[in-house]
Amino acid sequence: RKGNVVVPSKLDKDVEAIQDFYGRDGYLETRVRLVRKPNLETGNIDLEYQVTESEKFLVESINIEGNSKTKSIVILRELVLGPGDVFSSVLMKISKLRLENTRFFEDPVNVTDESTNIPGRRNLKIAVEEARTGNLTFGAGYSSLERATVFAELTQSNFDVFNRKSFWQGAGEKFKLRVQIGDLSNEIVLSFEEPWFLERELALGFQLFRELSDYNSADYQEVRIGGTVYARKRLFGIIEGTLSYTYETVDITDVNPSSDPVILALAGYTKISTVGLTLVEDTRNKIINTSRGSRLSLDTELAGGPFFGDVNYYKLDFHASTFLPLFKAQNQVLSLIGRAGMIESFGKSDELQTNPLTGITEAPGVPFFDRYFLGGPDDLRGFEYRDVGPKDVNGEPLGGKSYAFFNAEYTMDIVKPIRFAIFYDIGYVNASALDFNPRNYNDDFGFGIRLMVAGAPLSLDYGIPLTGDHFNRKGNQFNFSFGTRF
Repeated sequence: RKGNVVVPSKLDKDVEAIQDFYGRDGYLETRVRLVRKPNLETGNIDLEYQVTESEKFLVESINIEGNSKTKSIVILRELVLGPGDVFSSVLMKISKLRLENTRFFEDPVNVTDESTNIPGRRNLKIAVEEARTGNLTFGAGYSSLERATVFAELTQSNFDVFNRKSFWQGAGEKFKLRVQIGDLSNEIVLSFEEPWFLERELALGFQLFRELSDYNSADYQEVRIGGTVYARKRLFGIIEGTLSYTYETVDITDVNPSSDPVILALAGYTKISTVGLTLVEDTRNKIINTSRGSRLSLDTELAGGPFFGDVNYYKLDFHASTFLPLFKAQNQVLSLIGRAGMIESFGKSDELQTNPLTGITEAPGVPFFDRYFLGGPDDLRGFEYRDVGPKDVNGEPLGGKSYAFFNAEYTMDIVKPIRFAIFYDIGYVNASALDFNPRNYNDDFGFGIRLMVAGAPLSLDYGIPLTGDHFNRKGNQFNFSFGTRF
């Protein structure tokens, strides 16, 4: 604008913005030339944008090259342009980003317009190079949460259940089989997803699992066995909805006889039948190493009631994250993440019941193993796992029915692919539902390293607690974890 300091990088963005303005409506050959004219009277620079407008183009056909194993339909269904559409350069960029986010192909995917002999028509040309999408991994590791583990995992993100000749590859389906054995946990997971059922934008999938956790508490061991089926569809705009049903049994075993009655009352098996609905709006530019965009999600669950099971409760969770690019130098990014949720029982879960194994009679309400906990590598990194929230007189975490959490993290490249991080975390867990008073908040700050290991993001964090209670102030914490935060 008039009076601003002249910044060459901003001028380049202005030229690009004007070209996108024309290009989104199909005027592909519009050219914008910026002329800088020194103003001798004022000592400033005048800017002149010379625009040469073109005719409007439509999409004639789509040409695909380089897909030796991936079916062409898998590429076509990711595009937001088709034959007969106005050839929008903006939609062409979105199509390129969607193809790259499948991670079926090496970056970058080349998406361009191609001239034809027909006036006002252009072809959309897509050139890809197949990437490795299947992995068979064996390994051993040590995490700050689960300690020593050994694992084997078979994954194929471009699976084809009916194509044995191509080694079950090429249809864009998702398959995973994972077996993990550790000091404090054992796990086996089998999952499958068809992202385009009957070539409609409707994903169907399932997951079967058995998980044994001995790191949740020193007072008991938790075993979960069950399965989930789900359907996911884009509802409107960029908002996706997922409808799911989960049935699982939770076995609380090896219970310490001196444990809190809340834990003793649920010793043995508990059957949980849950229907969930999740709404997600995701505008992140990349799923891993995100540098701009945001993600919003609303999760709702109903357990029991008309779906039977041993417990009845409803649950609401809201997650929000935004990623702000600060400076191009060293790819500096500020991420802000907030979460809040509540869970409450209803019906027979509020009635007095006697546990046949323990003889203890009380209203179980929301089972303690499905309540909220904070602390550990995924949220409050200055505290031990699940150590933030309501506890019994001995300091054993019992979980709460409402919580809120906020994180601010600044990251920058040291030497690619290694990034440096500084963070601040704050959050609380309260015993009652709908109690969002932050009077019992805990917070911490720290620093860490981000890097890629075997294609997965690894975070190494050192958290320093600031505000805690007399149970969870146990000194600085070192955490490391796989995965991305949002």
